[in-house]
Amino acid sequence: MLRYRRAERPDVPRPVLDAPRTSFNGALTPRRDFATVTLPLADIKAARTAHPGATLNDVVLAVVGGALRTWLDERGEHPSASLMAGVPTATDPAGAVPRLHGNRVSNLFTSLATDVDDPHERLRAISRVTVHSKEIQRQLGPQMLTEWTQFTPPAPFSAFMRLYSRLRAASWHAAPFNVIVSNVPGPREPAHIGEAELTDLFSVGPILEGIGLNVTVWSYVDRMNFSLLTCPDLIDDLAPLTAHFRPALDALLSPATTDR
Repeated sequence: MLRYRRAERPDVPRPVLDAPRTSFNGALTPRRDFATVTLPLADIKAARTAHPGATLNDVVLAVVGGALRTWLDERGEHPSASLMAGVPTATDPAGAVPRLHGNRVSNLFTSLATDVDDPHERLRAISRVTVHSKEIQRQLGPQMLTEWTQFTPPAPFSAFMRLYSRLRAASWHAAPFNVIVSNVPGPREPAHIGEAELTDLFSVGPILEGIGLNVTVWSYVDRMNFSLLTCPDLIDDLAPLTAHFRPALDALLSPATTDR
């Protein structure tokens, strides 16, 4: 099925085979660095409206892709192939009883179209690829990876991962994808704990061996909060990267959007 979809749509991503190598795709150390960016939710929605067929998540991916493209260009390491993103997606079935703890997620693999010069075309490319990636996920079943892990003996797997980390083996091979990008819908009204108002909401997921950048996005009331986590032995300073998020969104809001 995957071979058929790939022949039908060559832009459908193939993790491992398609992900280029970057400086943040390597073995981790125990050190961590964290940064945040806040953008107006209204501007994210305006960019979505200006690009018919795009989703809010597509715009988030395009902002991340645009920022990464500019930042990598500045570092002189922009790869010719597009960066790939692993996008955690909720897999709770419709009507499921709300969970009190834990997550039930799968991963969607998509392109960030960082090889596309024009920001509007980049968003359109991301939207096209994401549609096909969702179809692949639907046909395979969102719980496929979770079901496979049930057949993995925990003790040998844990021992293997400890050895893998100790040998810094992630620096020896291509990563399955380049960056984790997670978009979580948050409260539309201010949340409260007792009489205290929650003024803002930030959280971030983990980084993995070989995948040294996580971007977790929460919508909260009227804004989108981007949280970035990395290993400073892979990215020594997140500030130059976060500085490109607002310009990446502005590029999607430029007049050229309506000229196409």
